[in-house]
Amino acid sequence: MLELAAFAVATVSVALSLLFGVHSMRTSERSAVASQRSAQIAQDQLEATLEAQRAAQQPYVWADLRMRDDAGMLALVVGNSGPTVATNVVVKFEPPLTSLLVAADERASRMVARTAARCAEGLGSLAPGRTMQWSLDVLYKFFPENGEVPVPTLTLRIQAMGPGGVEIPSLEYRINLEDLKYQDARPQGFAVVERPLRKIAEAMAKRAHS
Repeated sequence: MLELAAFAVATVSVALSLLFGVHSMRTSERSAVASQRSAQIAQDQLEATLEAQRAAQQPYVWADLRMRDDAGMLALVVGNSGPTVATNVVVKFEPPLTSLLVAADERASRMVARTAARCAEGLGSLAPGRTMQWSLDVLYKFFPENGEVPVPTLTLRIQAMGPGGVEIPSLEYRINLEDLKYQDARPQGFAVVERPLRKIAEAMAKRAHS
């Protein structure tokens, strides 16, 4: 009887040991899985933080067609609103800029084509906060006289490189020139007094030579 009791006790002890061992192993496995998940989450958060920091240090290049301050001409403006220098800035247009001219002459077509070609070849650099402007031609050459024919929508595609020669994501958007058709065309800033001052200067020059 004593031997049977001892055997029973030993059997129970072994069974309990196995149960505790299995439980401990499962607990360890769950802990390992949880640790792996925590490590992966931490890695993902670190990568997201680094990517956000890299993105925040990239230049932000944009382009726009707008009326010049003197309200007499349409101008192409390219700028960099980011914190770092942009290089090899390429701006392309679809349809071509020259197709927007409705009262084209040789001089106007040549000027617009030259500006578009320069932007397509790539601007060497664009510092933070800097803008570059090209006067295309007088406004009436881009808008039909009767005002009934819609002005084409222009698609802009912009590519550039940031610090270290890293190519930044290309940007593409549309400009609806129809929105400019009825915009207030009054001169702004210095352009308000530029023409009167020029007339005064011309009058004084004539008086000086008389």
